Parts: sequence; C-alpha cells; structure tokens
Amino acid sequence: MSDYVHLENKGALFNNSYKEKDNQPDKRGSINVEGKVFDIAAWINKDKNGQEYLSLSVQEPRQREDSKDEESKVVDEKPENDVIEGDDPF
Repeated sequence: MSDYVHLENKGALFNNSYKEKDNQPDKRGSINVEGKVFDIAAWINKDKNGQEYLSLSVQEPRQREDSKDEESKVVDEKPENDVIEGDDPF
C-alpha cells in the first residue's frame, strides 16, 4: 500500500497481489477512522445460500518495508469466527 492519506472516515481496499494461500486476504487496504489510520484486510466468502460477502479484519498499522516478504506478513490468516447463519450477514 502506498503513502496515500485517506480523508477522515474514508478508506480503500485493493486486490491482494501477494496472495499465495487461501487463508491470506483477497483484498487489503487502509481506513482512516476519526483521524486514526488502520490496516484492513478482506476475504471473499459465501454464506450457506451462496451469496457472497466480505469478512473483514482491522489492525493497527505497522511499519512497512519495501519488500514483498514483509508486505505479505500484514494479515495472513483468515479470521476464525466467520460463520453467518442467516441470509443477511448484517
């Protein structure tokens, strides 16, 4: 991700070009919440009816180096409690 600064309460997700395993996020990005920036990751999932939804993870940002190895370590596992029982994930 770049040095771009989001407006307050705005963010963006991008395709994870470093994804190598299924448990790594499909999308990555950052979000500015009330002036504080967080890293976000998203996995594309399907509920029991086959409807797609995004499962999200938010974490404190970390120092990044310009290497693929360091970048791929940011959120690299799917959240465990990711079960949707109803038709609507909200």
